[in-house]
Amino acid sequence: MLRHSTPGKVLLREMDKVAAARRRAGNSFRNFGLNDLADEAQIYRGAGTPESTERCFVKLMRRMNVAHEFRDGETTDGSNENSDIPAGYTYLFQLATHDMTRNSAFPGAIGEASIRAVNRRERQLLLDTIYGGGPLEEEACYQLPEAGREHRMRLRMGKIRPETLPDQVENLEGCPYLFRDLPRGLLSDLSDAPDSGRPDVLIADTRNDDSPMLAQVTSLFHMAHNALISSLEAKVKLKEDPENVPDEIRYYHLARHYLTKSYRAILRHDLLPRLLNEHVLKLYETNKFKPLADPPAKPGETQAISLEFSHAAARLGHAMVRPSYAFNANHQSDGLRDALDTSSARKFEAFPLKRNWVAQWSKFFEIGKGSPQFSRRIGPGYNEILLDQRIFPSETVTDGVDEDGSGLLFRDLVRGTIAGLLKLRTVCDLLHAYNTPELAHVFDPGKREAFIRSWLSDSDVKFTEEELDSLSKDPPLAFWLLLEATALEDGKRCGLIGSVILGDAFYAALANEVPFPVTGLDELAIEAKIFGAGLPKTMPELVKFVNRALKLDGVDPRFM
Repeated sequence: MLRHSTPGKVLLREMDKVAAARRRAGNSFRNFGLNDLADEAQIYRGAGTPESTERCFVKLMRRMNVAHEFRDGETTDGSNENSDIPAGYTYLFQLATHDMTRNSAFPGAIGEASIRAVNRRERQLLLDTIYGGGPLEEEACYQLPEAGREHRMRLRMGKIRPETLPDQVENLEGCPYLFRDLPRGLLSDLSDAPDSGRPDVLIADTRNDDSPMLAQVTSLFHMAHNALISSLEAKVKLKEDPENVPDEIRYYHLARHYLTKSYRAILRHDLLPRLLNEHVLKLYETNKFKPLADPPAKPGETQAISLEFSHAAARLGHAMVRPSYAFNANHQSDGLRDALDTSSARKFEAFPLKRNWVAQWSKFFEIGKGSPQFSRRIGPGYNEILLDQRIFPSETVTDGVDEDGSGLLFRDLVRGTIAGLLKLRTVCDLLHAYNTPELAHVFDPGKREAFIRSWLSDSDVKFTEEELDSLSKDPPLAFWLLLEATALEDGKRCGLIGSVILGDAFYAALANEVPFPVTGLDELAIEAKIFGAGLPKTMPELVKFVNRALKLDGVDPRFM
């Protein structure tokens, strides 16, 4: 969840440079359903000029956050909970999107010739967002070698504040009770070192410290890797390697293999069934994981990620963010505003981490008898904290706009426009095979226009006729994906188009097998030794494995 201050003035004036920049972007990103970038006529360009687009988006943002009543009587200004998606999946989804895209361009300069949008995540859904280049390339992310060994193999963990806990309480299996945060450091011998706090987070992808919710999910994967190392060392004896690869390197690759395999199974069996339209999900599962609309990558090439995924469908997770979270049974809920400030980059003096930010996983996933917190429904807007201009500041080009464009929703609409996303009508043309009478308001241009116009007009927000025409005939894709989730799925999951854009990206990556890294061993036999009941295919199963492997029943705050 980005919080960089990027003025709308800069962003919208960049729209005039989009066409030329798209031709320079290479194949790191492409448009949905195409092997390359679309023709200019197929690209959404906003509501006329940058000024009129801004004015229109400010009104649209206000309309999207008018209280909405779902079919079951739940409202967006009420608890607005989605009982189908516990809150932890919001951040598993975010971690997975980080595992698919890593944009090297500053968000507000995507049209600049010198700073192009390049996806630096060359391999998708292989947990590169956790492991990076591995212990030989990114040593700082990994624990020091153990006595008598030369190479690192465990991921680092960071302390939480002990407070009332005894000083020396630790687990005999090598996972101290107090180490349940991301690894953070105070490098006191550097010229810019502060007097206290933890300003440097030592992880492969620093975006995973954007919030304590995501940081805790990332910490869980660190703990799972370390649990696998301990299990492998205890249960798997390695044969002598003819190439003299050290045991610790082979154990590292085995642990990474099984955690990646489990993670991909969790995405397929646990996350995607919660996010995707049920009909679309069945098509993927009966289609041997082939994309439904996106063309496959050329032989020997990595599947490029679509702009429509990175700048629209992946942003649906923002609508799922709750306004507050209770992390464990010992503490009351913490507001999202405080959560968004709790990272090494924004408030390093707040670390080591306080215990109220340490996850008890039954609060985030369905574990045990109690009910977890649930994500927010994928409704037509975001929660009000994500609209706060103090957290997500922005500026408008136009004088006389009665409310400044600010907040994450405004920023998502603007950045999607600058990125060069397809027009909705072009996306619908690509998906014409799914046109049914029940989806006429999605695929029939006239009925879709009437549906959007009616929805826009059903509030006190007053649009001009020109704005109504623009938004109903040619709506920004991010807006439509939120609206179709509301209309088709009552906010419980993504609508049809959002499901296909997400599904095509995920299933293209999942179609590639993860090769077993160590020769001379039986992959399935080792898997049975480690996991017993089987490879974890859900987040509750992964949490239970970590709890069991590291013997965490006695920790405080509770682990499960």
